[in-house]
Amino acid sequence: MTPARTLALFAAIALEATCACAAPAAEQNIAAQSISLDEFIDKSLGEEVPLSKIPERGAYRVRQVEKTIWRMIDRKGYYMGLGRDFHAWCTAHAGTWQELEAGANCADASNPDTWIAGYRIVIKRTGSYEGQMTAGYARIFFMRGDELKVVVDRERAEEQALAAQQANRKQCYEDMVTVLRTHPKPGMQTNLGMIVDARLPLVQVQDLRANPPLRWVEATQLKPLPVSERCPVTPQDAGR
Repeated sequence: MTPARTLALFAAIALEATCACAAPAAEQNIAAQSISLDEFIDKSLGEEVPLSKIPERGAYRVRQVEKTIWRMIDRKGYYMGLGRDFHAWCTAHAGTWQELEAGANCADASNPDTWIAGYRIVIKRTGSYEGQMTAGYARIFFMRGDELKVVVDRERAEEQALAAQQANRKQCYEDMVTVLRTHPKPGMQTNLGMIVDARLPLVQVQDLRANPPLRWVEATQLKPLPVSERCPVTPQDAGR
């Protein structure tokens, strides 16, 4: 047998051994995650933080992972291996895993409204260089089902409130556009300057930065300046 064929034979044997061991190793890794939540937390990176030493967040247990030169930390726990391990743990407990921007949830696969466990990560930066974190820590807030439900309900309520606020601001902007283009009045501030006179479809605006400062423009060119949280004027107000 030539040396080349001998090397090819050994390579084939090695590949076969690798394939034969891969599946059992993966199964053992999942099986190893069939532990309680407390055991999972105990095996996680970091040191235990007494709940009495941190602000109330409704957590069951908290771990703290310090930033080091050789350890990166992130809001999902990717660099700490937490996301991967929690995914395996959730699957081993017949759960459905959901990755979040700053943590993860595990819900009952047969009943998505029933929570099994979850965690949230809060990062504290104590040192940085050119925008990169050089010192600090990540706190991992672990929650059981009931505690996670409270957190998820609060997060959903905050998301709905934010969506409603954004919808109100959008509606306010559209109302202001209507007011400026259909009921312009002297003194109103616009993207082209302050309204001085209005003779629709033309509006005279004043912009001290322009040359000349006074000019007539089409009303359809007018847009409102950024609006506050509460809409200052509506088309109904303008019609009074």
